[in-house]
Amino acid sequence: EWTIEIYGMGEEFDSLTNIINKLSLTDRVALKGEYNSLSDAYGEKSFYVSSSLYEGLPLTLLEAMEYKLPVVSYNYHCGPSEIVVDGINGILVNNKSIKSLAEAMKQLVVNTELRISMSKNTIITTQKFKKEAILKKWYKTLPEDKQEAYFKEVENWRPRGYPDLVLLVSYNGGFGCTQHTDILKKVGLE
Repeated sequence: EWTIEIYGMGEEFDSLTNIINKLSLTDRVALKGEYNSLSDAYGEKSFYVSSSLYEGLPLTLLEAMEYKLPVVSYNYHCGPSEIVVDGINGILVNNKSIKSLAEAMKQLVVNTELRISMSKNTIITTQKFKKEAILKKWYKTLPEDKQEAYFKEVENWRPRGYPDLVLLVSYNGGFGCTQHTDILKKVGLE
């Protein structure tokens, strides 16, 4: 018997609670709210669904794949198609098509072989976004006299508890975060 867990908080939380209660789905659909660890959200699950209509680089897809979960996602203008190889490690559906999203979910529920195959293929993406792969690319963008100091700082930094992933950031910190900005300052790049 399948269940759905919905993580996160937002303006629709109360509305979703009411719908779940009204349809007597409390034994099948659970609103989990915020999660404390990635394993709470992704561990021991069968697949991951993102219903986001837009994001830059959807990190939740990377998080899910790090836990070997195939993903179902809308294929909005940028992001998911950089992570999901449609039909190989997940399913991309037309943006805003709730029917297509539901059909993709059903496909993974009924087709165990496909779900297992996609789970094994998440390595395609996780290897591409591993720290070592990103650092090799990033290394080439830094001035030679700053490279060693930068990488010593990065080695001590693990964003949001990612097992071994690195956030993609631009040289000027445009996609950065506080920790990355601090690293740039320490090594004299900002």
